[in-house]
Amino acid sequence: MEANTFDAVASRLIALAGGPDALILIIPTANEAVAPRLRGTGPAFDPGELVHLLQGKGARHVDVLHTRDRFEADSENFAVRLRNAGGVWIPGGGSRILERTYRGTAVARLCSLTPATGTHRTSTPHDIVA
Repeated sequence: MEANTFDAVASRLIALAGGPDALILIIPTANEAVAPRLRGTGPAFDPGELVHLLQGKGARHVDVLHTRDRFEADSENFAVRLRNAGGVWIPGGGSRILERTYRGTAVARLCSLTPATGTHRTSTPHDIVA
């Protein structure tokens, strides 16, 4: 694999997701700077920037799936987009935040089904596999 630059990672994610027409979901929940901010006073992190970056690399259907509410994460209405996603990107942050939000929810159940369906999920460049 080529160097782990954003260009290389984005190209690989788009390819593994099924190409430029596949739906890619970004789950930024673990980043403390995403609204609603968990702590800190620095600049907020806008996951929309990641959407635009991936679109700039050729992905046509990129969206954000984000909540910090376990009840919402457990609702089928919230999690249903995962059924159609070719790829999911969790761009880092605190794993405990992800666990508190998603463990045992519809989102977690749908993500755990992905190896059987052949869908690729990645959170770091090292997790991208063929």
